Amino acid sequence: VLSGARLAHTGDRYASGYQLIETNASKTLTRKGFTVEGITVVDSPSWTFSIYRTDDVRIENTNIICWILNGDGIDLCSVDGALVKGCFIRTYDDCITLKVNHLSLDDTKNIRIEDNLIWADFAGGIVVGPESGALGGGRIHHVEVSGCTVLDYPTRNKDYLNDDRGGLCISQYPSGGSTSAVISDISFHDVVIDNIRKDGRPISVWQKPQQGGCLMERISFRDIAIISEQGCGISTVVSNGNTIKELTFSNVTYNGTLIQDSAHWLVEGDDIDISY
Repeated sequence: VLSGARLAHTGDRYASGYQLIETNASKTLTRKGFTVEGITVVDSPSWTFSIYRTDDVRIENTNIICWILNGDGIDLCSVDGALVKGCFIRTYDDCITLKVNHLSLDDTKNIRIEDNLIWADFAGGIVVGPESGALGGGRIHHVEVSGCTVLDYPTRNKDYLNDDRGGLCISQYPSGGSTSAVISDISFHDVVIDNIRKDGRPISVWQKPQQGGCLMERISFRDIAIISEQGCGISTVVSNGNTIKELTFSNVTYNGTLIQDSAHWLVEGDDIDISY
């Protein structure tokens, strides 16, 4: 068990303490080969795993519990090649998030997230973004999420045009410029979203407005079962004046009903190419 309990937990609203496990604090050059397996990590004063510009990453059979605001579980930032498998992650903020931000504008790519139990208390479960690079400076692409279970997700904000959070989430927000880089070739399949809270949003695909036209393309959700015995919030696709191409929902169900035929579905925006 690795605990951050004795480290200073600072910050008035958002955590500003040490990131408990950090592979490349300087964010310069690129490191290679980082493996964690079979441990429990608790009570980070900020992000639990801060992984910048580190290639060939493997985090497997690891438990993560963190309860401070912006205490993410695993942040993969400008990483080429990562496997996150067989983990239990409960955090107050994002459980797993893939980013390209202003501290490192290299691509995040070739990521596999498999067979994890995900439990977010405030922000997102498995998130592509929100920091999504800038035109000419870093993309997020070739990501596969499979076999995972989202145990809970409590979003209460019903301003769907301006809130991006979700159990499974793609959020495109520029970092290092005014327009996000392209997000492409993202696949979510064989996922169960299991009895999230009443206002929880199971799936969110969202682009920040006023970007001058950013692009997502080749995004796939396949064989996703949303189970909600008491009812939950709606799933959303919101482009906010941007462009989404080749977005596919195949056998995505809400209590056994195809999501597009349920009352728990919203698509908002003009330039969205979506198929079912």
